[in-house]
Amino acid sequence: MEFLAKIGLFFTITINSFFGLFAPPTSPIPQITPTINETVPVDQPVQQESKATRGESTVTSPTKAAAPSNPPSSSEVKVVNRIKVMMPSVVKLATPVEIPIQVQSPDLLDELYIRQMNEAEQLKINRVSGSTVYVTITPLAYAPGQTRFTFTALFSDGGISLQEVGSDVRLPDMPPRNFRGDANFSSIRLSLEDLSNVYVLHPIAQFTNLSDVDIDVGQWSTYKVTSGSSVVQVLPNGNIKALQIGEATVEVQFGSAKDYISVEVKPAGY
Repeated sequence: MEFLAKIGLFFTITINSFFGLFAPPTSPIPQITPTINETVPVDQPVQQESKATRGESTVTSPTKAAAPSNPPSSSEVKVVNRIKVMMPSVVKLATPVEIPIQVQSPDLLDELYIRQMNEAEQLKINRVSGSTVYVTITPLAYAPGQTRFTFTALFSDGGISLQEVGSDVRLPDMPPRNFRGDANFSSIRLSLEDLSNVYVLHPIAQFTNLSDVDIDVGQWSTYKVTSGSSVVQVLPNGNIKALQIGEATVEVQFGSAKDYISVEVKPAGY
């Protein structure tokens, strides 16, 4: 990501720090991972999570972070404890929610970022009330359940605050604008040969408030064979395995949305 490299010129902090916003230094720096609702102690950056994808389907945040307009020099950078994120205990996938963040020295606050699903997004401040700022996030998660979100604040005096919080992410109330049981095909052909008798489905969903961004909902979806159960087997992770020659239909469901994948199984060597 081009903007990350630019920020790295100003902040000599490891790429494992502050959710991947910064480029690596010339010498290693010790790393720690904060627990939920903890703020990073002074001079201890946070270890970056590895990039995660499900098969060939890669998830992208709706807004990419931009480089700070007036970043401090490397000699001015310092880790400080200045933010407290008031994250709700329960949020809905792809459903915007306003989050209050208590900020020490709010007059020095320059920019706020959130990291979720291994992507950084710059947040817009909706309003300020005393020492509390309000931002809107659109929660994303690879799977339902407890999910961690990392917030980072940049201050004009070179201060950087980071806090990781957790929330239970659940299915949205409204169905997606568009749902496909597989990102690539609506019908697939398998062979009884050992190396080509399995296919992994990659369900994706699009939501109205996220424009045309495809969200990987593979671990949110359920799968079942609605016809031809002797022809194919479908596993809970979306793997379709050919059993014998014939035709079958696999149903993929995400919340109230459903899609159907046609499967044709051919003889070995076909």
